[in-house]
Amino acid sequence: MRRSILTGPIVLMALTAGYAALGSGLDRLSRDNPASARMVPIAFRANAWRGASAQDMTLERYTAALDKARRAIVADPIDVGSSSGMGLARLKLRQGVAAEAAFRVAGQLGWRDKNTQLYWMAVSADSGAFGIAAERADALLRQDRRLRELPAMVAGLEATEGGRKAYDSALALAVPENVTADDTGFLRLSDLLAQWGGKLNGTELVVLSACRTARGEMESGDGFVALTWGFLFAGSKGVIASLWEVDDTATALLMSRLYENLLGSFDQPREIAGKSYPSGSPLPRALALSEAKTWLRDLTRKQAEQSVKRLLKSDAQLPRGDRPYSDPYFWGAFLLFGGEDS
Repeated sequence: MRRSILTGPIVLMALTAGYAALGSGLDRLSRDNPASARMVPIAFRANAWRGASAQDMTLERYTAALDKARRAIVADPIDVGSSSGMGLARLKLRQGVAAEAAFRVAGQLGWRDKNTQLYWMAVSADSGAFGIAAERADALLRQDRRLRELPAMVAGLEATEGGRKAYDSALALAVPENVTADDTGFLRLSDLLAQWGGKLNGTELVVLSACRTARGEMESGDGFVALTWGFLFAGSKGVIASLWEVDDTATALLMSRLYENLLGSFDQPREIAGKSYPSGSPLPRALALSEAKTWLRDLTRKQAEQSVKRLLKSDAQLPRGDRPYSDPYFWGAFLLFGGEDS
């Protein structure tokens, strides 16, 4: 087990060192014999310069790293790692505008680059666009669920007002009998990132609904989506969260239908995305949520009244109209973050 854990980092270190050595050799060859240097295949040249640039970044030689990133781009203009490497070097040299330009190019070339995702995640959160930041965090965690940079990234956002709201966002739980520093009754994003790493491994889904119920409510709506970062980082395969506070009755109906879909606890077959799911057959997470939202949207008034009475054992005042929950306000807030079902 230990050998398998170490193999990846050892191979990565060896490759980085190898490319750095190639870059150093190319540097000398470019000075001593430019014609020979141009005969080196493009892929080798780009990888060599990129590896050498990464090594210079590690050694905090940022000007040299920028120069080698430039050479990597000249060797292969469509290599996303070279553009993001230039962006990183420019950030360290406090060339913010030029760094943004480099990361814009990197984003157009390919969103699977980790440094590009981290950069735009920070920019989005800094500007208060937490929905976009959460999408970037989701993309990062799909690639690496134990992403070491994520806690530091969110911690770094504390320097901004918007970042502090995200970092301090919390889910209010039952008030403990004895409030202590370790148990305040709130589960914060900072707690998830600092203490929960890996604790939710194997968890299929975490559902966070922002309706105000007896079991808990959001302390602040500003950073609600930010909590999805923490639960994904803790190991959950998926998180369903709401972007705004939704009517309690609508939320109860949607959640009831969602859980029926996830568990397969329905009597009649359910149709979604051109496929029929027989009774007892659980729906995949994304389809389970989509079907529940469509069902709530299309409920007639009579169907809604019957569903509410069956679920809540009482009558409730419904919105006006023949289809009381057709407005996207009632179902559009709920989003699924995370990868596909395993």
